[in-house]
Amino acid sequence: RSLSVCVWTGSEDWAAMDAGMFAVQLQHVLAWYGSWSDAQREAFFRMLLSNSVPVPADPLSGLMAGMSVSHAAAGAAGASAGAAGFYDWQQQGQGVVSTLPPPFKMQLALARDCFLAWSDRQRNDMLNILEEHDTERVYQFMDQFARLRWR
Repeated sequence: RSLSVCVWTGSEDWAAMDAGMFAVQLQHVLAWYGSWSDAQREAFFRMLLSNSVPVPADPLSGLMAGMSVSHAAAGAAGASAGAAGFYDWQQQGQGVVSTLPPPFKMQLALARDCFLAWSDRQRNDMLNILEEHDTERVYQFMDQFARLRWR
């Protein structure tokens, strides 16, 4: 395969390039998801949730309860996207970060970056595809999302 250079000639070119890039990114995320264990899939959905619903500014909020000062400072300071994502998993108290294999951490970080770059429609497209294969987990995610978003 050769590397082609994209020359911008109009906004429709960007839309086509964006759609093509989304398709490639989605294909990778879905392939990774298919290879992950149940615990890794749970970590993936926790990452999606933590990047879908903003953490409230109120430090007494239920989401912030039980965190150490260093974690609260990292999250409140809006540390790098990678640090913020790992901070959110540690917040769950599951000890997931320390037990994940390095390839999974990289895949999860890349999936997070894709997710953050995608439009709401693209995010929903991914969830619709995942729903066909992992209905219960997607429904749990949607339920948690709704509860956090509208509390």
